[in-house]
Amino acid sequence: MNEQIVLSLDRVVALVLRGLLAAVLLATAAAGAVYTYYRRQPPSYASQTVLTVSTSGFDSGKYGLPSVSVPPLHVTAYRIATLSSDMLAGTLRDLGIADTPSAVQRLRDRTAISTDDRAQLVYVTVTDRTAAGAAKTANALAARVVAWDAERTAAALAELTQVLEQRGAAEAAEIAQLTTAGNAPARLAAVQAQAAGTAEALAGTKRLMSNAPGSVTVLQGAVAPLTTVAPTPLFNAVLAALLALALVYAFVLVQEIVDPRVYGADDALKTTRLPLLALLPPTTGRRAYPAELGATLFDGLVAAAGGPPAAVQVTSATGDEGALRVAAALAEAATYHGHRTLLVDADLTEPRLPGLYRDRAKHGTDLSAYLANAERRYQANPVDIGHSQPLYVLFESSPRPAPGTLGRTFARQLESWRDEFDLVVVRTAPWSSTQDAALVAPLVSGTAIVTNARRVRRRLLLGQLAAVRRTGGLVYGLVVTHARRDDPAALGRAAPVEIRPGEVATAATTSRPST
Repeated sequence: MNEQIVLSLDRVVALVLRGLLAAVLLATAAAGAVYTYYRRQPPSYASQTVLTVSTSGFDSGKYGLPSVSVPPLHVTAYRIATLSSDMLAGTLRDLGIADTPSAVQRLRDRTAISTDDRAQLVYVTVTDRTAAGAAKTANALAARVVAWDAERTAAALAELTQVLEQRGAAEAAEIAQLTTAGNAPARLAAVQAQAAGTAEALAGTKRLMSNAPGSVTVLQGAVAPLTTVAPTPLFNAVLAALLALALVYAFVLVQEIVDPRVYGADDALKTTRLPLLALLPPTTGRRAYPAELGATLFDGLVAAAGGPPAAVQVTSATGDEGALRVAAALAEAATYHGHRTLLVDADLTEPRLPGLYRDRAKHGTDLSAYLANAERRYQANPVDIGHSQPLYVLFESSPRPAPGTLGRTFARQLESWRDEFDLVVVRTAPWSSTQDAALVAPLVSGTAIVTNARRVRRRLLLGQLAAVRRTGGLVYGLVVTHARRDDPAALGRAAPVEIRPGEVATAATTSRPST
């Protein structure tokens, strides 16, 4: 259980590191572009007016008039009314601006209305290019809302005025009738008193209607703001950087799901179910590996093969996994153990062995010369490695312009090399570039597959293994490079695996004698 948790954390760290460079570059570029863009935008100011809504509404009875009530509206209704086209158009006219549909829409886009249901408050916020313009527009819009609500009261008072005028006309007609008859002085006095009250109520209603109070009042007027609300180049740049990071790691995650990589030696062994020959840490410099690591590699190969093999292929799924360094370390270690050893760099299109031994190798024959005429005898390149006998190397001194395979003559040359040397180490081109590894696999005693513990994709690693499997060759196991020293795979090694067509690679419990 603990191993699974550690492995999971390793994968998370590896995913983060894999996309780190691209994420940093893209995030920096996105943040810089967004910051520059918004930095050039004109400033924007926001100003706010606060309106309060009465919960009791309007009742004319409070003013000694006949009772007419106007119930209050919910604050949501005021929010909807404030953003209506009629309200916005009226505000523009109050400001001396033409109330065209486009101008109304622009004002609507610059206006934000929020409400507080419990406190019965309406917040009217307007943005503008200038601080004074924002405050002026917010106050004008608030005044429009107050006036609109007062019109509701005025409409109710207008209806009351009409009723009182009709009543006054009826009372006047009755007074005229009673005066003509002259037979009901008491009734006449009563109607005259009633008519006077109606006239007084009518006059009061008209006075109140001219300044009709509404349910909405301005609690706090807008003032010119001192700071801008937009643009916010720094904030937007941070958002752009975060979005870029999210996009990069989303791509990395999708790529990992579709085509996962191998994380650690233990993961490589579980993926291929091959035994471990050696676990090698990262190294730098022109030399392959220190002598002690080469000795460990050689001991692991001998243990897996049941004795020193006659010919070994060292290959990898992709380039830059360390196959050349592993082959060189193995060949040097075999030489130190007293074996006459030949190291062949069979990658004709991208030979890398000259970079290791060009300065120390004496003049010899290129590999292409061997392959062109298998009947002739040529001289390999002896290299002084500080031992009583040299290490013999064979490579192509310059890359061949056109890619190609080793050809049929390689098998005959390999037989002659096996007769001349105790051990032949053949480093072949990566499986992803040519099929030379599959061609050499049945010709050698066994194959050692080199894999980068933090780089190779499982699809390529398993594809290489399947290609070797189809040839019926023997796979000694994996040499894992760029691995941590505390990798769980370092706890032990297994025996070699014989791969036959149609079989699944499993760790055998018995060894096979070398050939």
